[in-house]
Formats: sequence, structure tokens, C-alpha cells
Amino acid sequence: MQLERHAPVCAALVIALSASPTGAAVSGFCTAGGDGRSTLGFDLKPSMVVHSAAVLDATRGELGLDGEAADRAFSFSRTIGALLESASAPADAAAQEAFVQTMLYSFRSPTGRMLNAEAGIFMPVDDRPEEAALSASAMLDDDGAQGMVPLALFNRFDLAPETWSHCGEHRIVYGLKRPEPDSPADRFLLIFEAMVPNPSPEAGEAGCRRVTEFWAGLSGMGEIEQAAALSAFYYDGTTGHADGDLSGPVVHFRNYGGDGNRGQVRANMFMEFNWQLREWLTQLTFAESGPALAFLPVTVKDNPLSQLFRDDLAADADVMAGNVPAAVTALHGDFVKTLTSDFVPNLMSEGSRKYGLLLDGLDGLDLGASPVDETAVLLGTIGLGAPDRFNEHQSTSQGGVDVPGEEPAGASVAISGLLDAAGAALGTASIPGQNGQTILNRAAAVTCGGCHMTAARSSPGHFGGPGAVIRENVDASVVRWPDVHANGFVHVNEADRALSPALEEEFLPFRRYVMGRHLCADLDAGAAPEEPGGEVPDPYALVLERRGVDVPEVATDARYLEAVVQDYLGGIGRGRETVGLVGASLEAMTEGLSDPERQGLRLAVSRAIEAAREIELVLTEGAYVETRRPH
Repeated sequence: MQLERHAPVCAALVIALSASPTGAAVSGFCTAGGDGRSTLGFDLKPSMVVHSAAVLDATRGELGLDGEAADRAFSFSRTIGALLESASAPADAAAQEAFVQTMLYSFRSPTGRMLNAEAGIFMPVDDRPEEAALSASAMLDDDGAQGMVPLALFNRFDLAPETWSHCGEHRIVYGLKRPEPDSPADRFLLIFEAMVPNPSPEAGEAGCRRVTEFWAGLSGMGEIEQAAALSAFYYDGTTGHADGDLSGPVVHFRNYGGDGNRGQVRANMFMEFNWQLREWLTQLTFAESGPALAFLPVTVKDNPLSQLFRDDLAADADVMAGNVPAAVTALHGDFVKTLTSDFVPNLMSEGSRKYGLLLDGLDGLDLGASPVDETAVLLGTIGLGAPDRFNEHQSTSQGGVDVPGEEPAGASVAISGLLDAAGAALGTASIPGQNGQTILNRAAAVTCGGCHMTAARSSPGHFGGPGAVIRENVDASVVRWPDVHANGFVHVNEADRALSPALEEEFLPFRRYVMGRHLCADLDAGAAPEEPGGEVPDPYALVLERRGVDVPEVATDARYLEAVVQDYLGGIGRGRETVGLVGASLEAMTEGLSDPERQGLRLAVSRAIEAAREIELVLTEGAYVETRRPH
């Protein structure tokens, strides 16, 4: 078994972690100094990001894994196969191709629009025939000319919620193999962003120590040791920690939106004009035949339909096409109210409590070669928190079409005036209120398209810098959004795995600082964490009621899929047949369902997942940042 093959490396990691305090006390990766400041015992690389060829190109043979010895240990095929296996589905070559094909099919949009059911309107969506024409089999061929290559592994512990139901996201980035010689087109990247449930939810924050200390421990390893440990972590759930392992593999369909409140798969693509980003969840189809698992296209989170930032939509043919005018008007009015009441405070994070805590905490840590200043804290805390009814199904990062308030010129005069007033009201003695344009720049920066280009390059056309102004200071200096990779549009370059200045200089040091605060906290001294489950808070209960979900575990537990299936089966009169099936396979639970019943089950599960994700993304604060932006 793979677990046994990883045993020598993982045993070494257990020894390293066991030699220092584990569990709830101050971590052994944090050392108190005589000046009252603590020093972190882990480096930015590899403990926050791994992008070295020695790790990512390590082969199965080098790590002693089953399968083709020459294949990469982090190959695209291995990840797709692991997702299928986690759903107890066939994972052979044909099944893998069929699964990937569900994503490729989603790029076709003959009507040029897609329904946002939460909003009650169609929203424009581009037809992408070049992406749809990609070959699933070629993408899965690790040695082929058009294979997907692993580019980086990211530790996003900073996305953990204040409830500590999960320990953030842990990501794998893939990119289409670059042709020789390189060209500006034919670019396609996927990022698998797994939510990792807290392995000891009853311990609260302390339960995530086995995750954070795993990543911190990579800094004391050689690169092949790192590759072996990371392989075991992602595909087996092995941490090598004295307190135990994860509750399951990181690469599991449930962790990408199939069961839980966070996690997704995103694409950044340029097989044709324009550069664009999309998003999917991996969900069970409950079908008797065909793929057991599918990539389900969903809205791109924190990416409101850009036209909502305009003063009037009545003359916008793209938005009005096929829609009830009153529904568009109602959504637009709702958006404007939410923009001034909720989004502006989220975007003006300098006034938030957790921003202040992060700023105050800088004095207590010696961050060494990866310093963090107030600008990095600002860049790490700006968020939008957009409810899904406002979000569209694509985010375009080329040109100004998706930049709030930019196109057409003069279309957002009244909106800018409202934001002038809202921004001015949030000023302080040290940080002045910001004008409407600066707030619009922040709103652009926290979208996928903005972070990947349009906020990083503010010149006309958005091909050149500098970054957009996101704050005007008292002394007339400004803070600008940091840059993407020199070639544009990406934060990890496919050709050489180089990282963007935004990652190297701002985002990664900030994330290391956040994990350092966690590792340096004496969690024994805190209040006892609440037991998971229990009574559903009123705001969460309202979400369940509005979405027609009658399963309280959806709001309180990290896993609820089986409970939703049980509830649905009971509701169609199969309750007696399901007695004793708790813990049984989902295949056994759904055996004998008719096609309409399976369709009803898909709808029930989809509603539950949507409710859980709304509770997590909109109603739940982050452990360290109030509004956690998805990218």
C-alpha cells in the first residue's frame, strides 16, 4: 500500500514533531526570544508553497509508488483517478476521460447565457469552443505533448473559518504543457482547491495543528523527502503527526464542493480570446450509467456581474436578453443597497477588528527574511463577500469589460457618488476615507479577473502597470495592487513555475505570518471549543429554510451528504428501506431509484451544498480575516 511506502519519511516527520510540544500548547515551530518576540521555525518555501521541479517532477518510481514508474507522483491523471476512487467509482482511463469531459462540455454555451437561479435571471456567458475541443485523453497523458503538468502546491491555512470546522484549503495547480517554441496562446491552467476538514473538530483550533505542523515540518526536509511527504498528505491524508492523520485524503471529491462548505476547482484559460476564469464543484451524479462524478459549473465566487456596478441596466441588451425586466431591476436595486451597506465595509478592511489584531501582532514576531508590513496586511484582508445571487459564471481578466465602473465610460456616475459618501464615512485619523474610484478598484482587485490582471495592470487596456490604486494615504502617497507574472495573467508561470511578485512579496509572507500566529498561540490557555453540531444559529437556520433544506447537519457539520440522502429517501417513502444504512455506501443507499427520483436526489444534494457554502462564504468570518476572498 502507498501508506507503507511512505512510512520511512512520515516516521521521520513524526520524530521531528514529537520532539517539540504538539497539540494545544505553543508549537515547537515557534521559539520565544529574549526581546519578547518569537521566531518562526519554518520558511516561506516550502511551508507555504512548493514549486520546485525536484518535488513536482518527482516520479512514482522515485517515491516507491505503484503504477508507471516514470509518471509524476502529482500527475493530473493521479488526481483525477483519486477523485473517482474517493467516490467508489471506476478510475480506469476511460472513466477518467469521461469525468474530465464533463468539464470540457461545460465550455459550450450556444445561447450565450446561463441561469443564476438564486438571482432569478440569465447572465451572459461566453461560448468557449477552443477549450471545449481540448482532448481529455491528451490532458491526462503525463508524458504527452498536451498533458497537464503540476506547477505548484499551496498551503492556504489562512482561509480557515472562526468555527474551525476546516483547516483552510490545500491546493494543486496544473498547467497545459507549453509548446516548443513557446507561444502566447494555447494556455490552460486548473487549480484544485481542497477544503480540508478539521481532523479533530472537538479540539477547535488545536485540531488544525497536525495540518499546520505538517507544512512547517517540510522546511527541515530534502526535496525528495518533501515530495514523499506531500504525496502521502494529498493522496492518503497522512500527516506523520504524533496526534494522528487527516480524516481522509486531501484529494477527495467531497473536498472540492461534493460534501462540505468550501473547496472548488477553477480554471484560468486562454485557448482563445479573452483570458477568462471559471469554477466547478465535483459532485456525484447519482446516475445509473455514465460518469459517477461530474464537474458541475457554478458561479465564480466574489465576482458580481460587472454590469451591476452601472447606474442603469434598462438599455443593456446583454443583461436584459431573455429576462423579466422587473427581476433585473430588483436584483440591481438589491445589489446597490448591499454594495453600500455590506461590501464597502468589507472592502475597507482597515476598520475591521481582525485587521487591527493582525497589525498589532506584527510586533510579537520576528519574521526574518519574509517580513510583513501594514501594506501586506491590507492586501491580505480586503474582501467582498458577495452572495451568490450577484455572481456571474465567468470572470474575464483581459480588457476592461469586467472591471467595475470602467466600461462603458460614464455608466457609473451615480454609483461612484454613493461610494464617495460610503467611503468617506469610514475614514479615521490615520487612514482617510477613500473615494468611489478607489473603492471600485478594490472591488475589481478581489475578483478573479482583477487579481489575475486588470487590477495588477491599470494602464489603458490593462496590459501595462502600475497596479490600481487601492488606497490614498494622508501624505498623498498611494498603495497599489501588486503585479502578476511578467508575462501577464498568471501567478504561477507554466514554462518555469516562477511565481508572481504579488505572491513572492505580499501574499505568501502574509500567509506565513498568519500560520505563525497560529503556531505561536498557547491554545491550552484559551476557552474550551464548542462541540461540533448542536443547535443551528438563527442566521444559518434562515438560509436552510430559504433553500428548502431540512437537514441541520448542513449548517453545523463538516460532512452531511449521507444525512441529506437519508432525509430525501425518507421523504419519498423509502425510510424503512434505509434503516441501518447509516455508514453504508451511497451506491447501496440509492439502489433501485427511478430516474425522476435520482433527479430529485441531485436537486436535494445541490440545495444542501449551496446552503452550506452560503453559510461558510457569506455568514462565517475567517479565523484571522473577517472576509476571506476565494482566490
